[in-house]
Amino acid sequence: MIESYNLFTIGSWLVRNDSKVQLPVMQRGFVWKPVQIERVWDSILRGFPVGAFMLSKATDDTKWLFDGQQRSTSIALGLYSPWEDDITTIGNAKQLPVIWLDLNSKQNSYEQKFVVRAVTQSQNIKTTILFINSFTLLS
Repeated sequence: MIESYNLFTIGSWLVRNDSKVQLPVMQRGFVWKPVQIERVWDSILRGFPVGAFMLSKATDDTKWLFDGQQRSTSIALGLYSPWEDDITTIGNAKQLPVIWLDLNSKQNSYEQKFVVRAVTQSQNIKTTILFINSFTLLS
C-alpha cells in the first residue's frame, strides 16, 4: 500500500518520543555532511523529488524506517528551531546542524532566490565564515 506524508509528518518521525515510525537497531547513524543536507532542502524548495521512504510494519501501530533515514533526519533538521524547540536529538544524530535559508545572499542570481546553508556545532565562527564564503550554488 502506498501512503503519502507531508514534510511536517516526515520531519516528526524521528523527533517525537511517541512517533509511530522508528529506526531499526541495524540502522547506521546519521552520516550526511552539511552539503548533503543543503542539497536535499534545495531540492525540496525547488519542488524536485527527494526519493521514496521504505517503511515496514512492525506492530499494529509502529512502522520501521528502512530507507530514508538520512533524508527524514535532514527534513527534521530543517523544521526545528535550535532557539525555540526543546529538542536535543533527532533520530540517532549525534550533533544537530543548524540549517537556514539565506534569502539575501550576495551569491544569489536572478535565477536563484535563496541559498540553503547548514553549519554543525563543531564548526567555529572562522570555519563558518570560510564555509559560507566557499559555498557553491546548486544549479
